[in-house]
Amino acid sequence: MSIPEVVTAQWRHDFAAHGVPMAVLPDGCRDLICVQARGFAPRWMVTPLFDRAHLPRLICAETRMVGYRLHPDVRLDQGALLGAVAGRDPADRMAVEAALAAHACRDPALADALACLADAPRPLAQSARQCGLSLRSLQRLVGERSGRPPVFWHQLARIRRAGRMLDGERPLAEVALCAGFADQAHLSRACRRWFGLSPARLARAPELRWQLGQPGYDGMATGEQSSTR
Repeated sequence: MSIPEVVTAQWRHDFAAHGVPMAVLPDGCRDLICVQARGFAPRWMVTPLFDRAHLPRLICAETRMVGYRLHPDVRLDQGALLGAVAGRDPADRMAVEAALAAHACRDPALADALACLADAPRPLAQSARQCGLSLRSLQRLVGERSGRPPVFWHQLARIRRAGRMLDGERPLAEVALCAGFADQAHLSRACRRWFGLSPARLARAPELRWQLGQPGYDGMATGEQSSTR
């Protein structure tokens, strides 16, 4: 079964099987999630755009989450979407995906703007020119349609790019230069701000680095997977 156009990945995670939740790194995507906790009715929610690492909030240890990760350029009617899936079993994929098709859509203008911001490291004004917009127009378009300013997307793409290069083998100065940071110290500050730990610690955390390779903002592949959300 093909996934809806607005979905970049489907995922599921059983916290009882994996033990203590680990931090979830920001990826520029919102998710439609069904939380299934032992002894509780299924609960649907839409996550915000996180700007730092966070821990999932569990009702109890025996919790399973099933989610649809939405493309960064998706615009949705959150109230109508949640109303359409309320009480639905996540196994009823046809109904859930029909709700997504009815109440969410991709925004081509926003997609173009985000692609320019995620491209090679460059100043925001240059990204605006690449989109054929003034800086003010880019700020207005991205801010109004995504709920976050261009600088959020620009910095997120840069730190995700750097995080994927932190394999413990490349010098930090090289990673910083390739990802568009001024220097190693700049990279270290950004890594702590977005991910909550130093570049060295991130390089030694394969589970977190695995997250950075999953679909998210900056053009990673799409598909169905298990996740830590």
